[in-house]
Amino acid sequence: MDPDDEIDLDMIVKEILIMQDVILILKKAAAMGTINTKFLHVVEIYDFFVDQQNDGKVYLVLEFCAGGDMRHYIDDMKKKGTMISNE
Repeated sequence: MDPDDEIDLDMIVKEILIMQDVILILKKAAAMGTINTKFLHVVEIYDFFVDQQNDGKVYLVLEFCAGGDMRHYIDDMKKKGTMISNE
């Protein structure tokens, strides 16, 4: 593994931990009723792994979201020039 890749992996791990902390804080705030969950759109990160046999690509294991995969959804929005809906 290239030393630069290790730095990138450390950065990725830190970012994932930060996202998990944010999700936990939002869940606690929602449980206490201090935020309106109607507008809370957060996909939870369950885990991640690095594929050492495939150029060290990082894969995220995310919560299931109905309606198709996120890449397709984002690509469709870009093509149509639309924004993410609140539904």
